[in-house]
Amino acid sequence: MAKVVEIFNKDGTVSEYLPLSARLGHFLETYPPSKGFQVIIEPCDPLGLKPGMASLLKAGIEAGREVKEITASPAMAGVIFKASLIDPEGRVLATASSYQMKVSQPKDWEIGETSARQRLLAALGFGGDVLDEDEEGDMKGQGLKFQVKKPSTKSPQPPSPAPAAKQEQKEKAEAVPEVADKKQPVEPEPPKKEEAKQEKTAASNNVPAALMRQIEHQARLKGIEPPEVKNLDEAREALKKMMAMAT
Repeated sequence: MAKVVEIFNKDGTVSEYLPLSARLGHFLETYPPSKGFQVIIEPCDPLGLKPGMASLLKAGIEAGREVKEITASPAMAGVIFKASLIDPEGRVLATASSYQMKVSQPKDWEIGETSARQRLLAALGFGGDVLDEDEEGDMKGQGLKFQVKKPSTKSPQPPSPAPAAKQEQKEKAEAVPEVADKKQPVEPEPPKKEEAKQEKTAASNNVPAALMRQIEHQARLKGIEPPEVKNLDEAREALKKMMAMAT
């Protein structure tokens, strides 16, 4: 079971911290030395990062001040440890550093190296809670007010479609054909010119249009002109005679 360290914060809250030893195994599985990955830790004194301080030290010595007096400044003491992750091709993938103000015995040196190593792991995503604490300290230093929000327990809602997507959905919906079994009103075909003439004549003579169409049909079969009829009786008589005629 992984060891968990409880850290008591200045505001009275307690944070859980996973130590380096519990995170190192996952890191080595991801960046195995057997594949050519390596972590290099380089120590550096503050003067190596601040050339101006070296010039100031030189000027102080030339002015007759004692070296011990000058190097007693916190800015001149301590050691900076820089940790770098190197890939098999020799490229630097990530870096992190730590500052050990007091290095007077071997254990101080080891603590500085360990601190740089754990910060490198945090920068790569292996237990980055320590980075949150540093970020909060940075915001406090800038005078910014902030509040850490607890993760929501509500299920995430799907994002609403973009305007273009909405328009595309609308066009697809409009393009969907109507249900096939839905009955559509059938508009009657306009009557042909000849049939319209027959219906007009039949209506004026009070003769059913169907009877007039029968007379016209029989006339075509006999090869003669259809007789003119003035009323229903004449129409019936004409149809009777035409049907009795031999073809």
